[in-house]
Amino acid sequence: MSSLTERWFSIPQGKRKRLLLFLGLLILMVMIMWSAQAALLPFGFGLFMAYLLTPLVDWLGTRFYTWGRRRGLHWLRTIRRSLAIILVYLLALAILVGFISLIVPVIVDQAENLWLARDVVSEQIGKWVDEIVAQYRLLPPHVRQQAEEQLGRLGEYAVTIIEQTLTGTADVISY
Repeated sequence: MSSLTERWFSIPQGKRKRLLLFLGLLILMVMIMWSAQAALLPFGFGLFMAYLLTPLVDWLGTRFYTWGRRRGLHWLRTIRRSLAIILVYLLALAILVGFISLIVPVIVDQAENLWLARDVVSEQIGKWVDEIVAQYRLLPPHVRQQAEEQLGRLGEYAVTIIEQTLTGTADVISY
């Protein structure tokens, strides 16, 4: 017998059974989580945000407690955590709105510029396509055939990626 087998059988039978049960349950759990990954994504995002924002909420809660104690506002000491959470939510909302208000005008301006330059852009793309087609026609027939096969596979991969992306996006949005 090999040393690995000897080591396995040197473990008491009860421990071996527990180990196999643990590994089986671990594999089952990973399979379940993998199949439910689209539904678990919002929860993962929420856990990540809670992990990031908890120190700020704790810090604000401590400040509200101290401020309420100094001013004699006992009601503030009792709702300090709730008030800190609301304040952090408002701060996050303000940051999100500010970010969107900064980005959206830039995107709109760029889209307008692209629309105004559409003739130039389409002409340049047409030139590039003509150059590529001219170079493609210079290739030997067997190389062209291989290129067409690879482009067909690339198209299939692109369709698969787009389908998975749209499905994942729809799953996330639907929650």
